[in-house]
Amino acid sequence: MKWTHAQKVFVETAYKLMPISQIADAFNTHFKANATTSQIRSMTRNYGMKSGRTGQFEKGGEPWNAGTKGVMKPNSGNFRKGNKPQTWVPVGTETNETKDGYWKVKVANPRTWKFKHRLLWEQHHGKIPRGKIVVFCDGNKDNITIGNLQLIDRGTLAQYNKRGGPMLPSELRTPFRTAIAIEITARKRERNG
Repeated sequence: MKWTHAQKVFVETAYKLMPISQIADAFNTHFKANATTSQIRSMTRNYGMKSGRTGQFEKGGEPWNAGTKGVMKPNSGNFRKGNKPQTWVPVGTETNETKDGYWKVKVANPRTWKFKHRLLWEQHHGKIPRGKIVVFCDGNKDNITIGNLQLIDRGTLAQYNKRGGPMLPSELRTPFRTAIAIEITARKRERNG
């Protein structure tokens, strides 16, 4: 649609005073036209007209809900001191509701959990070194005994999984992981001279 200079000036002036829906009505009345709201909006965009409004509250202005009771006020009644959420459980709670099926134990509040097999390993052998991982010898995540746990490098685990270790019978898994660890160590020594 072609706009005259007078129409552009009218819209630009009105845009600073009223919303586009009212501008369209006033425009159509003044110019005896039938421009739609979307056409007026397009004109303001195409010609870079600015309304001067930022959408922010003016400094010193009063919010719309000032003096009202209970509407968007701080929540002072739902979270009283000492109340616990419905999902709260005591320290020492065990669950296997993880995406991988590992057992975990709540060790501190509010939400500090650790894997049960890692806790058991640390109780018997101390802190797990960086780059190491505790695995189940027989592959059964429910068999959490110290005799069923083995500490290996992450690289060994990656090779074990890549070479089909999880498909082996449970009695062959530990020797297979050990053989892979020896092979990786031998390669490192060979590279380092």
